[in-house]
Amino acid sequence: VQLQISNTALPNGSYEFAIYHWCKTGLHKQDILMPISHQEEIQEQLFTLLEKAHDHINTETITQTILDRLDERHHSLWLAAQANHIQETKQQVESRIQSLSTSHRIRIRKLNEQIQNTNEQKIQRMRKSELERAEADYSLRMRTLQQIANSGDIHSTAIIYGTINITKED
Repeated sequence: VQLQISNTALPNGSYEFAIYHWCKTGLHKQDILMPISHQEEIQEQLFTLLEKAHDHINTETITQTILDRLDERHHSLWLAAQANHIQETKQQVESRIQSLSTSHRIRIRKLNEQIQNTNEQKIQRMRKSELERAEADYSLRMRTLQQIANSGDIHSTAIIYGTINITKED
């Protein structure tokens, strides 16, 4: 796509860009549109620029070299974001595991006390059954959290490549 925008505080020039879709997986799924440009200020303002830009007829096409440079820039940003996301996911899961373990210990202690404090067989069987369900539920939830801790990732897909030509309004 080739676009043009005028009357902006950014320097005149033609700037290549790409937009990627990032799908973060882990504890929560999150979809993000990620702008990429070799010029930091263009990258930071790309979505605002795109809102005001219009089509620009230009016979020049983006070369494979430029596409490769944009992909390399994306890859370096993606690697850093992915490492950060994996670490954050593991920290969030660890916090949930600690909370789950604390709640489970309290629940088990309470059920064991209820079993010990009654002489009725029916009540004891009911509490023992509840205890077994609590243990099974805890095991299932722990396995699920451990799987989530290992599933943090960012899947990326290139959506569009383009150039935006910035000019000053006369």
